[in-house]
Amino acid sequence: MIYGAGGTDTLDLGVPRSSVAKLDGVDLSAFRSTPNSAPKQVIYHGTSFDFLRLNDGREVYFQGIERLKFSDNTITVLQAAPNSTDPWFQQQWNLA
Repeated sequence: MIYGAGGTDTLDLGVPRSSVAKLDGVDLSAFRSTPNSAPKQVIYHGTSFDFLRLNDGREVYFQGIERLKFSDNTITVLQAAPNSTDPWFQQQWNLA
């Protein structure tokens, strides 16, 4: 289990993108970080975690991580971004 430390945390996986089978239960290529895409997180001791399943069967559980970095220096952003046409976003509290 890996915990973010606050701010924008990047988890450097040290593996190529092709070695990831699933991210939150979906193929990495199909993963979308949009506000309306509810991830299939896991619950451990009452707390939700995101998870990666590697092709070799290993799993990584993490919380508070906004970005995943792969060995080829590509990055997958996990944090949902607001719709740029939302006129009220700046007036709302603590959405990031």
